[in-house]
Amino acid sequence: MAADREGASGGGLLAQVVTAKYADHLPLYRQEQGLARHGIEISRRTLSEWNGAVADLLKPIVEVMTREQVLRSAWIQTDDTGLEVQQRNQVPAARDGHLWVYRAAEGEVVYDFTWSRNRDGPMRMLAGYRGYLQADAAPAYDDVFVRHPEILEVACWAHARRYFKEAAPTAAVECAQVLAWIGELSGLERTATERKLGADARRELRQ
Repeated sequence: MAADREGASGGGLLAQVVTAKYADHLPLYRQEQGLARHGIEISRRTLSEWNGAVADLLKPIVEVMTREQVLRSAWIQTDDTGLEVQQRNQVPAARDGHLWVYRAAEGEVVYDFTWSRNRDGPMRMLAGYRGYLQADAAPAYDDVFVRHPEILEVACWAHARRYFKEAAPTAAVECAQVLAWIGELSGLERTATERKLGADARRELRQ
């Protein structure tokens, strides 16, 4: 179903545009070109506005249902990434922001956006959580663990490995040994995943 003369669209078309962008990684300009080949003229700006409208409709589901699913998990993995956010009609036109991801044991994922990389985002998102939290050593998480002892800190070998790799030029022998150990641990985890081992069997393999 295409857009009508007033620029409205049916649910099927909205679902197609959003799925193509976020599930199939098809940028809006390529969708615009593809539609044009079929004689359908829908501008990239309109496609962008539709994505925003769908996001607004789905916001209650993401903020409530998905967050509740993640918070019921026995463990959560979290990290953030910096990104530039365009702000039309403002100076500067782009501002730094942070996108946080929270992933649960069964694969559920919820995202949160903050302008600052401080404790406020994790404190808000993890309110009421009890379980294991795997994160890097960013200061943003320090207050979370101090104020909420029911949240147990789990470190990340990927982040730890990075520092040994960076230190290798000045301590080659020591760092090579640690990197080899971490490599063995990673190999065990891959084996456990390939075999689809449960928690008890995975623990036994690690030992």
